[in-house]
Amino acid sequence: MAQVSSKCFCSVPLCSNSKQKQPYLSFHSFPAEEELRKKWVIAIRRSEGPNFKILRNSTHVCSAHFEPQDIYVTPKGKTWLKKGAIPRRFSWTRPARQSVYSRVNSRLGDSARLDEEGAIGEQAVGVLEEEGDGSAAVRDHDYVTRPTPGE
Repeated sequence: MAQVSSKCFCSVPLCSNSKQKQPYLSFHSFPAEEELRKKWVIAIRRSEGPNFKILRNSTHVCSAHFEPQDIYVTPKGKTWLKKGAIPRRFSWTRPARQSVYSRVNSRLGDSARLDEEGAIGEQAVGVLEEEGDGSAAVRDHDYVTRPTPGE
């Protein structure tokens, strides 16, 4: 990998991206336009004060926080932001992941729903036994019992 001489760090809270560790990312300075700059500051949930100052060519936001449609790459490979682009992708804006209970129920379908305790209902066991001989499925996933002699 080529050595990167510039030391750009992303100023978004909880983001540890840097130009040295992620040279494939682009780093964008805060806009000079005051209204757009305020929108960026609000979006990244920071406020200018003694602990955070926006300095020209020193305070950046990495491309991981922008939507793909907000980024323009020139034919020579230079990365630019489209006019009015605001960072919108953050760890705190990701949708919450479904619980295991919800994911399993959606995969099993109506015939084999889990109850609140996580056990498969009696109807589902009957359905599973009716669909096949049952023993092949048990043998395939039963790691506790010893195999019968001759197998």
